[in-house]
Amino acid sequence: IAQNAEIFKDVFCPIEIQAIHDDSEKYDLKKIEALTAGKKISLVTNPPYGERSAAGDVVKSIERYEGLSNLSKVVVIHPENWKFHFKKLKLVKAIPFSNQGLKTQVSIFENP
Repeated sequence: IAQNAEIFKDVFCPIEIQAIHDDSEKYDLKKIEALTAGKKISLVTNPPYGERSAAGDVVKSIERYEGLSNLSKVVVIHPENWKFHFKKLKLVKAIPFSNQGLKTQVSIFENP
């Protein structure tokens, strides 16, 4: 991650990248907020889908992150038929693509 962060800074712009790997079923929002105090958070996720998971459970787990006070964006790869019901975040872009034959899309939600 550190090497990728340096490459990203050189190629794109001088922003700090921090990555936190977390189990979405067991995460603690307060812990994440403490680790990211004063910074905006972008959640980027490719959750399990298809036979690996029940869609409703995964969607609910991702929607829970909206409780982070400093969340600015969610980017999620998911099957086309999944629907997210965020209260504040708005869908700004949906990009369809095929993931090994599965019809999926990248959805980008932003905090207005």
